[in-house]
Amino acid sequence: MSTYMPKLNNKTVLLIVLGLGVLRLVDTQLPSPAYAKLYLDLGEQAQKHKEYHRAIAYYNKTLAANKMSNKGYYRLALLYQELNDQDNMLKYFKKVVAIGSDVTNIKVNPYERRDIEYADACYYVGLDYKNQNNIPMAMRFFELSLNHYRPYPQSTYQLGLIYDQLNNKEKALEQVGLITKDASTIALGQKLKTILLNDHPDWR
Repeated sequence: MSTYMPKLNNKTVLLIVLGLGVLRLVDTQLPSPAYAKLYLDLGEQAQKHKEYHRAIAYYNKTLAANKMSNKGYYRLALLYQELNDQDNMLKYFKKVVAIGSDVTNIKVNPYERRDIEYADACYYVGLDYKNQNNIPMAMRFFELSLNHYRPYPQSTYQLGLIYDQLNNKEKALEQVGLITKDASTIALGQKLKTILLNDHPDWR
């Protein structure tokens, strides 16, 4: 039984060779920051297909190419969150916070700041401080998340719970109002309101 072998012209052979060369380059380390985005995209694709070890390798290549890549640390944090590895998740969110926001030339109006990566990182760092009962630091990071992305209902919700603990009726109920402004988060606002009124029946 004969096997059909297509004839390859010189142009086809050249394209195959070039393609193999690109694949080989991708699997080696390209140190230039210009390649950081390439590695980041490859890591995201690997993560979507649950190829976590490969995704981690690509994200690490992203950071080797650009040590100040907020998105590289952010994607690693999300990956470990997906794996339910809270320690590593928090580790990389803290790196995002340490580097700072990627948004530049932002206006004074906080509602015009749109940096979801930095806001997410601040939120989870705030949660960690709240779990340690370090309320001032928790509030600081929840506010930071709101300063870089609004609306951010999860941070508003956590601030409402903190004001509940502090017995600050005005500020606690203010958070309820902020959450329920958005139709998509009304349920979360109602949940917060229920908690507040159960804890403080006199607030009705």
